[in-house]
Amino acid sequence: MIIVLKSSGRSFFATILAIAMIVLAIDQASAKQPQKSKAVPMLGAYRIDIQQTSVSGVSSGGAMAVQMHVSHSSIMRGVGVIAGVTYDCANSSLSTSAQRVVQGLRCLPGNVDYAQDSIARTDASAGVSGAIDDPAANLPRQKVWLFSGYNDGSVRRGAMNSMNTYYRHYVTNGNVFYQTNNRAPHALVTDDYGGPCLGDNAKYVNNCGYDAAGQLLQHIYGRLNPRDNNAANGPVLTFDQREFVASGNPKSIGLADTGYVYVPNSCQPATPCRVHIVFHGCKQYAEKVGDAVYRRGGYNKWASTNQLIVLYPQTTASIENPEGCFDWFGFNQPLATSDFARKTGQQIFVFKKMLDRGRGR
Repeated sequence: MIIVLKSSGRSFFATILAIAMIVLAIDQASAKQPQKSKAVPMLGAYRIDIQQTSVSGVSSGGAMAVQMHVSHSSIMRGVGVIAGVTYDCANSSLSTSAQRVVQGLRCLPGNVDYAQDSIARTDASAGVSGAIDDPAANLPRQKVWLFSGYNDGSVRRGAMNSMNTYYRHYVTNGNVFYQTNNRAPHALVTDDYGGPCLGDNAKYVNNCGYDAAGQLLQHIYGRLNPRDNNAANGPVLTFDQREFVASGNPKSIGLADTGYVYVPNSCQPATPCRVHIVFHGCKQYAEKVGDAVYRRGGYNKWASTNQLIVLYPQTTASIENPEGCFDWFGFNQPLATSDFARKTGQQIFVFKKMLDRGRGR
């Protein structure tokens, strides 16, 4: 589990160790009953160009963005990663979630280069029918944008160096951009919203004078129209995430009942548009930080003027996942499993269903 916290990362390490003990103690074979909640609209259908999909995320969301990107590379245009870890760095071959938590911890300090391990796991997954899209065929054309702030004390520079090595193994030279000269700590970085750049900010969004959302979107899609600074005040729609989970209970796989989507006026049903999925960090889910990510993170300003729908899936906190992280190591699957980093992974499967709904399926 990766947490967006102050650069010391002490609370982060305490949390991940606590989770390691929790997953050993909890029998998730017991049924979890859905909670009653207010009626929320279903996710709408639009004319999405599925081949222009892209993803990004920070921290645990960065790790999830990588796993979603690699799993569904045939429909992806690119990925943006802020302080994440390499594909399947937690090692899906380990038989328990507790073991994967411990391995996940080892991915963060960056003192071990896990790029080659992740390359081997990617290639192994590619050899399993239906597990992931062919990396050799689809990753070379991708646009990859990476960010590591030099004051990040949680996911350190070495971990992102491994990410750089991992993607450069597959991706065409010139398609990978790696930003390392920003003073940012472990946070979602903007140029006009959030607490002080080096501050301990409750919403984990830091104003470091750098438009990370705009930079990554322009790297992925090429030259874009100027951003609309008023879009942060524009309409963001809620949607019901329950319909995408087989049990009807998103909390059983670490997700919230409600997600968010920004749909610019230009992306009404008759107009083709692209989709970008944003995965927030730990302790950044909307129930905790409000609209700090889905409205203030900087993405909607660029989406407004560039026919881009932005999807913001949401997690929630639970006893298994007290910080509301995206599940990049299978903590909701305590028994032996090998699919949390693949198309059939519980959360990845849900996100693809959201994309399919968005294009009217």
